[in-house]
Amino acid sequence: MTSVSVKAEFPAEARSQITRLETLAELEAFEPAWEALLSRCTQSSIFATFDYVRLAWEYFHQEGDRLLVLVLRREDQVVAVAPFRVSIASVRGIPVRQVEWIAKWEGDRPGVLCATDPAWVWRRLAHFFAREYRGWDTLRLSEQDEAAQAHFRFEDEATLDISTDSEGYYIPLGGTFDEYLKGVDAKVKSNWRNRSRKVGALEPKPIMHRLDSLEHMAAGVDRLIALERASWKGDAGLGLGKDERHRLFYLALTRALAARGRAAICFLSRGEEDLAGTLLFMLGGVVYERHIAYSPNHAALSPGIVLRADLLKSLFESDWQEFDLMGMRPEVGRQRHKEDWATGRRETVCLQFHRNRGRLLPWLVARRLRSLVRFAVPKRQAAQPIDVDQSES
Repeated sequence: MTSVSVKAEFPAEARSQITRLETLAELEAFEPAWEALLSRCTQSSIFATFDYVRLAWEYFHQEGDRLLVLVLRREDQVVAVAPFRVSIASVRGIPVRQVEWIAKWEGDRPGVLCATDPAWVWRRLAHFFAREYRGWDTLRLSEQDEAAQAHFRFEDEATLDISTDSEGYYIPLGGTFDEYLKGVDAKVKSNWRNRSRKVGALEPKPIMHRLDSLEHMAAGVDRLIALERASWKGDAGLGLGKDERHRLFYLALTRALAARGRAAICFLSRGEEDLAGTLLFMLGGVVYERHIAYSPNHAALSPGIVLRADLLKSLFESDWQEFDLMGMRPEVGRQRHKEDWATGRRETVCLQFHRNRGRLLPWLVARRLRSLVRFAVPKRQAAQPIDVDQSES
């Protein structure tokens, strides 16, 4: 982790305005404007959509959490939405008001929904937190790319800690599936082809099928959870069904997204038996592989990889531009099933700002003093005179 002081470079702009949505009623009333903004965005994330933000807040917020969804307007037109929340956190034993992304709950690479210059939006947000809103002590921007790091800066208002966050994997869908396979390791391809032949030899013959209508989402989520619970994910407490709250969240989310054509669940099945399944989100040319699971009874056949390869074949023949395998945190360990098939990677950092005049002031002063002492001791040692034996000169 590195720590630096940061300064803002964005002046107040008379014709720009930031308003706050701080209640569920205000958030729900803003849905039409949110969807209208999304339709104008050339780049967007499923985790910054209205449905995702509203349902993540509904199912995961705790008592004491507060909504802080920021709406940026320029010349009276909505140009960006930044979905934050304020929670009480502990830093070095000190209770602080911490601002974080709502999409940190079950999300990936949280960020801003933006229909204008992203650099301008980041600078405007920095000005807002530095000059217009003081109800925070720490501001934690997880899984951010270079754009946020370059443009989200304060004017002597905060100390920034930067740490490595997650690594994401993706597959560009340009060209053909056969051209894509040329970039995949030979051993990985050989293993997949071998497993695919063995899966294809099962009776009855497994087929891939897709559920994407609203009325089929509930059954699809429960089938996917059944696969997870039968596998290692069940013991590890991971996936859609880690607890009842997560199950209800994904039931509601898949139905909401499916109603807009933004969610599907694919299964590789033979008869009534599911060998593997995957939950997909779709938005803005990107297909997100949110969760994938397989039956442990057929683990030797790698049915999850077979399902993904069959899905990729169909996507390379479509208008989709990217297959996003999602990010993983370093502590989870290597994810070979993603590393082996991805042809692109995204590294992100966590930007954590501590407001210099907030509740963390005593800790920040003590940390600065310790840093000065560590710097001063080697400097004094280097300045010590060298004792030279004059008799040898």
